[in-house]
Amino acid sequence: MQEPNAKNCPLKPSKDKWLGEALAVFARFSAWVVGPVVIGTLLGKWLDDKYGGGQFIFLGTIGAAFIISISGLIIEAGREYGKIEKESKDKDRKNDKKICN
Repeated sequence: MQEPNAKNCPLKPSKDKWLGEALAVFARFSAWVVGPVVIGTLLGKWLDDKYGGGQFIFLGTIGAAFIISISGLIIEAGREYGKIEKESKDKDRKNDKKICN
């Protein structure tokens, strides 16, 4: 049995493209985790030092950063899920038209 390659099966995904997309998704998800937490930590520490809230301001900004982080992750995951579903439907349509051996 012959293995599919780029010449006889143009539908085979490129490994380099897959890796690049995976790293981009990882970077976006990581940014949603790290970004709000770092900003919340710095802002909370600064506000706590400025107004002397006894750690309540600091904990409040960390809590808000957590909510922002989770919300961003949910939105980003929904976008990625939509992309995967769309690619899957497109791939199924293409496979119905051409079958690779």
